[in-house]
Amino acid sequence: MDNNNLRSADQEMMMKTIIIIALTFGFLSGVAHAQSCSSTIDKSTPDVRFITSNDEVKDLVTNLTWKRCAQGQTWNSDDASCTDASLTFTWSQALSEAYDGWRVPNIKELHSIVEVSCRSPAINEMIFPNTDSDNFWTASPYINNAHTWSVSFTDGNDQGFSKSEGMFVRLVKDAS
Repeated sequence: MDNNNLRSADQEMMMKTIIIIALTFGFLSGVAHAQSCSSTIDKSTPDVRFITSNDEVKDLVTNLTWKRCAQGQTWNSDDASCTDASLTFTWSQALSEAYDGWRVPNIKELHSIVEVSCRSPAINEMIFPNTDSDNFWTASPYINNAHTWSVSFTDGNDQGFSKSEGMFVRLVKDAS
């Protein structure tokens, strides 16, 4: 075999290796984003706590009605899911998404739908399908006026962020 054939064989082997590695990491990254729930921790937001009505859900414990999808997503009644991508908003943009009684929840309200037995996302996916494992705005002010509280649906923790950050929004209203 001459040097050209060896180089060609080496290049082919290298390409196959790269493809296998890329496919492996692509598969693993998809698995890493699947929700993980503990069977040893009692559910904080069991299905029976909610009454669903298409794109809305009433929480019987808090007497709040929630949008099942984050802003930017669309409710698909055929398969009971939220489609399209969630949009991110600055805090002032998030507040302007309010309409007809719908509003950005305060930190206590948003924490009430955190599912403590699950991570990534830390929410009941039967009730709130396709929720991003990321930060969602609240209407609650932080220590200083330049920041506001958010809740992370990766793990259910909260923290303050600059109002200029882009985050997801899930609207709520008082149940009627």
